[in-house]
This record gives sequence, C-alpha cells and structure tokens, in this order.
Amino acid sequence: MDLLEYGIQRIQLSLINVLGSELAGFKTASASAPVSALEFCSSTLSLAIGNACGMISLYKCNVLAVHVLPQGDGPQCMAVFSFLNSPICNLQFADFGGRLAVGFECGWVAMLDISTLSVLFLTDSISDLWL
Repeated sequence: MDLLEYGIQRIQLSLINVLGSELAGFKTASASAPVSALEFCSSTLSLAIGNACGMISLYKCNVLAVHVLPQGDGPQCMAVFSFLNSPICNLQFADFGGRLAVGFECGWVAMLDISTLSVLFLTDSISDLWL
C-alpha cells in the first residue's frame, strides 16, 4: 500500500544536534538523568531542560551567530542549576524570557533570573509568595 495514494506524504526528519548537559570543565553525575521537563522561549531563543535529578540546564539557541567555543557548534549551555534533589515537573519562561519558573515534583517552586543566572526565590508553599 502506497501512502501517497491516500494523500499522505512521507516526511524525512534528520537530527540537527545532540544537546549535552555539561558546561566546559563542569561535570556532574546527574547530567545523564532522564529529561522530565522542557521549555523554549521564542523571544530569547532560550531552551530550559529539567531532569529527574532536579538539574536545570539553560541553552542559548541563537542560530544566527556562530561562535568558536570548546564545546563545539550548536546550542551552547549557558548555565546549570541544581539545588533540590527532586525531579523537575514543570518549566515556564516569563518576562519575555528573563525569568524561568521551575516546579519540582516535591512541591517546591523556584524562580530563576536568566540575565544574572541567579535564584530569585525558592519556596515550598505557593501561599508564601503572597505574604
């Protein structure tokens, strides 16, 4: 049976890049943990990937510029955050990519500032945010 008879075209996909979760000179055992959440910000071309060990990796996916870095071509890992040993279950960019909200399986929530690569707050209760 030919799929073209039914108006279905074959699409061939190819791998563009394989993302590594390591910064140059920085290695961690949790880097190979399964991905549990990801979020892409089209405003800043940033990609956040959270894994089952609570690690968040931030990538800059600017395909318009080519930089010679020891890491190689492709998206560059800007930062790695790891401060709770709980799987990441949700990631959400806010403020046009300037902030990243992180939801952990254990119920904790963190807000990261992407421009300064810092943790703005970490709380175990949403009600703490409104006090």
